[in-house]
Amino acid sequence: MINLILVRHGQYVDGGTSSLEKENWKEYNKLRGLTPLGTKQAEETGRRLKMLLENDSGLGLDAARGGLKCMWYSDMQRAKETAKIMCNQIEDAEFE
Repeated sequence: MINLILVRHGQYVDGGTSSLEKENWKEYNKLRGLTPLGTKQAEETGRRLKMLLENDSGLGLDAARGGLKCMWYSDMQRAKETAKIMCNQIEDAEFE
């Protein structure tokens, strides 16, 4: 059985008010990273996911069944930061 868990990135820096940001909104939007609160949210999500992996939560995520196999994330800076922070919370999870 395959379990798919979707996680949204943490809170990110708002912006897009200058004329340069508005003109290049797509590129600027990709670069917006996490706020301090967003970092805390990602850490807590990583800890919670680790608990699900360590305990048989009924989701089939426990280490005896293979644990976390991979984590996909978008090219948005906030998504990359969230994934990296979450991987740091989970043993044997590698961020690439």
